[in-house]
Amino acid sequence: MKFYPQVKKKIKFLIYFFLSRNFYLINSPLQYVNLVEFLNHKDQLFEKKNILVGYTSLNAKNQIKNLNSNIYFINLNIFYLNKIFSVKIFHLIFGIQKILKRKYLSVLCGDFKYYLFKEFCKKSSAVDLIDDGYSSISFINNDNNKMLNYKLFTVFDIGKSGFKIQKNNHYYLKDKIGIKKKIDNNLIFLLGTGIFQHERRVNEFESLLKNFSEKNIDKKIIYFPHRSENIDFIKNIGIKNLEIQKTNEPIETFVLRHNVLPHFIAGFYSAALYNLRKLLADYDTKIVNINFALSEFYFEKHEEDMINDFLPYLKSGEIKDFY
Repeated sequence: MKFYPQVKKKIKFLIYFFLSRNFYLINSPLQYVNLVEFLNHKDQLFEKKNILVGYTSLNAKNQIKNLNSNIYFINLNIFYLNKIFSVKIFHLIFGIQKILKRKYLSVLCGDFKYYLFKEFCKKSSAVDLIDDGYSSISFINNDNNKMLNYKLFTVFDIGKSGFKIQKNNHYYLKDKIGIKKKIDNNLIFLLGTGIFQHERRVNEFESLLKNFSEKNIDKKIIYFPHRSENIDFIKNIGIKNLEIQKTNEPIETFVLRHNVLPHFIAGFYSAALYNLRKLLADYDTKIVNINFALSEFYFEKHEEDMINDFLPYLKSGEIKDFY
């Protein structure tokens, strides 16, 4: 019967959810990459693990599936919550867990700000957080988080008392996924961003793209849109030396699996720039931040704070400003 596999999956999930006391929670492809690094760091990579993916975007889920099945070939058992229960039904199920007052032994969390994952963390005796862009820096910069006694597994060189830090050196990604490369001096990779999606910023983004492309008119620019980005807007600008390339994976894994590196990789205050600088330390490819005055754009205070908090890490990673 057609519905039987779905019923079987629901039963399998419920058994795991109510009997397990260890949970691995992710919401994005980069969190999957860093989850693998964490398991490798703990020598647990090939132990049987169940992973929960929250109610995240379709693009994020597709990239996680692609990483798990076609790039890493680890085939961790992944439960996509939206494929099992609606949000309302899962809230009811989680409410039963709360009534039972059952504590967890450990939680690995990729998105501490996500409301559902926060509830898991509250019930756990031990919590490990993994990177997803700016979130690690935001967590560390809030001194109130010291009281939580969480461990942070991060690629960033963070030195701050009161926090338990474990370094993510991306050993598995570099050793198992990366291949040898040559450099094309006529090629530029430009990383897309979600920060200009606000309608009051979109026009300014067009001028930034045009100016960057004009200053590199003798180069071929490949633009990798962020998974939350509206690429129709980019297409309509009509920049002659800019080509759009969509990928079904994080830029970090794409670049490491690609046999040609560009002359330089540029982005707009992207955490991926920091990751790529670390991952490509043995290559001459330059990593460049396309800087601009935040005051000239419509950014809310918490957005400005996030970018400003990230600036010291760009500088410490020897990532040069374009302007």
